[in-house]
Amino acid sequence: MKAYFLQRFLAYLIDVILIVLVVSLIVAFFPQNDNLDKLNQEMKNLTEQYLNREVDAREYLVKSSDINYDIAYQQVFTTILNISAFILYFIVFQYYNKGQTVGKKLLKIRTTRVDGKELQMNDLALRSLIIHSILVDMTLLAITLFANKEIYFYSSNILEVVQSILLIVALVMVIFRKDGRGLHDLIGNTIVVMDNTKKELVVCEEN
Repeated sequence: MKAYFLQRFLAYLIDVILIVLVVSLIVAFFPQNDNLDKLNQEMKNLTEQYLNREVDAREYLVKSSDINYDIAYQQVFTTILNISAFILYFIVFQYYNKGQTVGKKLLKIRTTRVDGKELQMNDLALRSLIIHSILVDMTLLAITLFANKEIYFYSSNILEVVQSILLIVALVMVIFRKDGRGLHDLIGNTIVVMDNTKKELVVCEEN
């Protein structure tokens, strides 16, 4: 039996909260980044100037793109930590827990292969690259480290749009498909089911 959307959403919410808490605790042990605080303040001031019409849209766009790039560069360590946490949790941890995260265990659902075979780490990796935006985050990290501000500006906007589209498509599919499989499930050859569902699954092909 497929898992319902609400169960999957609540499980994901629990998982993300856990990851944020862990990453925040780790980051708290490192010295505060004064440059990052200054950049955030600059961005706040620039936004206020734009809202007060002290700068026009063109000037705001140019300055904000530079500041956002500098912020992203200052947050490289946190970005790497976030990506690592998502990989370790949603791929490695879930694999060794037979398709369950903490959230899924609490909501009594699990990820399994649609053909009933044993779940592989590659299956979880493929689906996680899409639904957890790991691929987009890794690409943006590489652009931040090795490209200039102009390339970062255009790439970041394009990647955000692409990721948003992928998430919307996956969400619509999970809600309206009879088997509840999203785009990430189709790519990973997986399905999210109730924990008491038998291992052998038979999925009817849609016309």
